[in-house]
Amino acid sequence: MIEKGDGFIILVEGPTGSGKSTIFPFVLARQIDQPIVVAVPTRTAAIGLARYVSSCIDGGIYRLPDGLADDAYAIAGGREIKFSGEIGFAVRGRKDFSERSRVIYATTGIALQMAADRSADFFFVVDEFHIRSIEHDALVGLLLHEKRPFALMSATMERDAERIVELANRNQMSVIRFRFPAIQHPVYRIIIPESGMDGILPHGELPQSAAGSLRDRSALWAFTAVLGLPELARRHQSSADTPPLPLDITLDTAGNRQRIAVIGGSPPLPLHILVFATGVRETEQLAEALRQVFDNEIYEMHGALAVSELEHIVSKAVDRSATRIFVSTDVSSVSVTLNAGVVIDPLQRKRGEDIGLGFGIITPVPLSRAEAMQRKGRAGRTAPGIYVVPHDESQLHNDFPPPEVTLRSPERLVMASLAVGIHPTDLELPDPIPNNLLVSSISTLRMLGCVEDDGGDRLRLTGTGWDVFRLGLPARLGVPIVRAMREEKQDKMILPLIVAVVSVLAPGRGLSRMDRHSRGPGRPVRRTPRLDGGDVELAIRALAEFARLYSPGPNSDDRTNTLHVGDSYRKQAFGWATENGLIPRVLEEAITIYYPDIAGRIGWDEFPSPDRLLGMGFGREHILRAAAWLAAGFPDRIGLRVANTILIPGDHIVIAHESAMPFGDVDTDCPMAVVLNGFAAKFGMVATFAAPLRLSDLVEIGLAHVERDRDQVVFSTGGRITVPRWVTEM
Repeated sequence: MIEKGDGFIILVEGPTGSGKSTIFPFVLARQIDQPIVVAVPTRTAAIGLARYVSSCIDGGIYRLPDGLADDAYAIAGGREIKFSGEIGFAVRGRKDFSERSRVIYATTGIALQMAADRSADFFFVVDEFHIRSIEHDALVGLLLHEKRPFALMSATMERDAERIVELANRNQMSVIRFRFPAIQHPVYRIIIPESGMDGILPHGELPQSAAGSLRDRSALWAFTAVLGLPELARRHQSSADTPPLPLDITLDTAGNRQRIAVIGGSPPLPLHILVFATGVRETEQLAEALRQVFDNEIYEMHGALAVSELEHIVSKAVDRSATRIFVSTDVSSVSVTLNAGVVIDPLQRKRGEDIGLGFGIITPVPLSRAEAMQRKGRAGRTAPGIYVVPHDESQLHNDFPPPEVTLRSPERLVMASLAVGIHPTDLELPDPIPNNLLVSSISTLRMLGCVEDDGGDRLRLTGTGWDVFRLGLPARLGVPIVRAMREEKQDKMILPLIVAVVSVLAPGRGLSRMDRHSRGPGRPVRRTPRLDGGDVELAIRALAEFARLYSPGPNSDDRTNTLHVGDSYRKQAFGWATENGLIPRVLEEAITIYYPDIAGRIGWDEFPSPDRLLGMGFGREHILRAAAWLAAGFPDRIGLRVANTILIPGDHIVIAHESAMPFGDVDTDCPMAVVLNGFAAKFGMVATFAAPLRLSDLVEIGLAHVERDRDQVVFSTGGRITVPRWVTEM
């Protein structure tokens, strides 16, 4: 029996499909009075779990699904759990819970904010702890520091259990361990190396009309593997060295299109195909290529989906009426109920690392063995399955993925710890923060005015820092909003424009398509039209037009309370964005997730919806003023415009062809510029999102001052650049 107030940590370990995410929170709810917040790594998992368990509850009885291990039912006290209350979820852009909610599935970032807000009393269950995101570690660090009881759940505790026990003992907290067993059906591995794809295709070669758009090698491998599934299964069945597959894989031809059906059991049970891709763009391209070949319903799964779309896909993932193909980023590796009979895994994912100045680099990296095991487990949850890989998992180099805190800026962890009055070095974390990353993060937050010394040797959040933390945005994106709310007195039109641009930047993927693969002899490079307001103007106009096309008019019979109102509107918005060289998913994520979420947190009663921005009558003056406030989040990336470069103190950044930033000109009234997004290339940094600036705006906002006797502009960061005399005399 667990008593409230005891200092304890519960470690729950169980393989994929054991029911730990769907059963254990309800076991806790019977014994603990507090609402249970289950922190999961993705929006997909939060919404999917909430919807799934809600569908299993009727009349106050939670009926557990068939197919679990006997010990799992024993932990639950039977096949039914009495449950009074509601199920909720909380993700960016949507919080669907109330005071009656007893179990709330929340993304880890939202859970971290809930833990830092001491006005509410929750019991936290940190799910999928082996992922070890910064938010995972920050949440555990806060709970340990305050000696608040909590639970950790993971498919494997092999790496982390010893350290957690050590931290528990140091804080006089007891450790309770649960093991959730699972009925794991056999999973048959089929290895098909990239060099061994010949002879598995139905017609002897790839359909180039579909495969031609696949630039990523791992996506092309996965596409070929899906087409060749029947042949792969036939080879496996005919081999004397492999056990027979208890599955029937058929390929039906209907005209020029094909259908795959994977069935097993008696009577035949349709199962799904889960195909992993390395990133969002690769997921979209692979799904589109598969749609040109197969008649099956094909769904994309990634973190950029709108809530309503996620809810629809989650319902299809558990439905067994037909075979469907799900193409997914890493989000389907964890906490998603999906009856997959075949998992096709290139054994890669994308990982981001910081390289300074707020720039990051995202590269495909091999999975760890633990991650591969997690994905493999997706194939054997409800029936025997097949796991198709390019090589044996034993060739993977690492047992576990590196903790994110060792790779990325710990900014969020720093702000969360200061929000509860703890210096980040006083947090006891499963792994320490590398000193260089911690120093760099604090330096950036100090530069942005989010932290300050408390008069002694300690740090504290400033008023700006508190407001940025409540927005739940990276500091560089939150500071412009917070400062403009406080200080912009000229025009209330400016703030919605800033929020629009921040919403486009927040997904972190760029707005214009990077057509590097189309470059070559005789191939013209597509250039985004140059705009006076640069990419700030492009983002505002693109967001507004995309939102207008995405939603029906105010007098339409289709008008609802949400922007996501139907496939026809969505298709016309996506078509317009693609035709104009923009990335539709970024704009969709901006209007369905970030813009409404930020607007709701700001608290204005009549904040304009994004589809009404164009009707506000903003002009060049408003755009340049918004750009100046946005520069408050990037003061170390402000510089002088010279041709196709921006000269910042001590360095320069090249303007990409895909940017809408006009090249510098000596007769312009905007001699300065700011870089808001970009990437690192071999020759240096490249700006994909930049905007021109008036020096007078920078001086007024306090981002720069002019030393005319030296012909220099001195920035708030302390950096300085020498400029032509005409600039200082403006």
